[in-house]
Amino acid sequence: MLLTGASAEQTAATRGNDYLGDDPIARFRQQEKAFRTAAEAADLNTLVDHRAGPRTGTTLAAMRVMELALHAHDLCTATAQPWNPSPRVVDFLLAEVRPVINELRELGMFDPAVQPPAGAGPNEQLLAFAGRTITPRTELATAFLSKTAECIGSMVAILTTLGDDLANIRPDLPGANSCYAIANHCIGVVDYWAGSFIAGQRIPRNRSAEFTATGTVADMVDRLAALQLRLPAWVDIAATEGIRDRDLADGVQGGTTRVEVLATATPEWALLHILQDLAQHVGHMEITRDLLHARGTHR
Repeated sequence: MLLTGASAEQTAATRGNDYLGDDPIARFRQQEKAFRTAAEAADLNTLVDHRAGPRTGTTLAAMRVMELALHAHDLCTATAQPWNPSPRVVDFLLAEVRPVINELRELGMFDPAVQPPAGAGPNEQLLAFAGRTITPRTELATAFLSKTAECIGSMVAILTTLGDDLANIRPDLPGANSCYAIANHCIGVVDYWAGSFIAGQRIPRNRSAEFTATGTVADMVDRLAALQLRLPAWVDIAATEGIRDRDLADGVQGGTTRVEVLATATPEWALLHILQDLAQHVGHMEITRDLLHARGTHR
């Protein structure tokens, strides 16, 4: 609105509007397109009537980028998802919007800047300057993520060695599963315990179907990589908040864990349970790989 000549008073009158409606993603894209169209048509050197004071369209556009980036972080934090902004965006904001943030801070629109942790990267520096509190990752969370990364790396190596055909073969042994199915089950385990139980996201799960899944190695490698991206935020919740959803047994089909365990399990127990499952299933995959290579099983 401001880029098309609206006044600060006119835009303030719309702050209570519901811009999302029944289809938030579609409405967001619609508003994004309208903003891009207005920015392309406007003379960005002309002053606009912002509620914090007159400023050029160029500065206003930079403020919109800033708000989208920072509020994306806030949404990611609230929903336990990774915040991975483009490095180009972060570098731009660090270089261009510090004076704007300081100006808005003086007007009470930003919290005071906080001290970034030692060794902070550009993302953490931006958040700290914008007044977002950054909690250093605990030693438990760091150790857990390191060991789970080892497990997932081993799974990827096994799957890659086997290839699509062997990765989907179940050895002729009672209770055996294919390496693809085992890896698929591990994703279900982590999503259930870390995503649903710890982070409260109620991720749909069909445990029995996990062991009958088939697919390509490339697909599973991509899914394991995506799991590693979303896991740190869940682990940080376990280390700093605890358990968000002890009632998930009412709405998510999980494993064989009793409801009374869900009622009393500590976040440390949940993390160790995840790590135990991943480690033992890496062992299962190693045995399965060796059996398939030794027997040349193809069926």
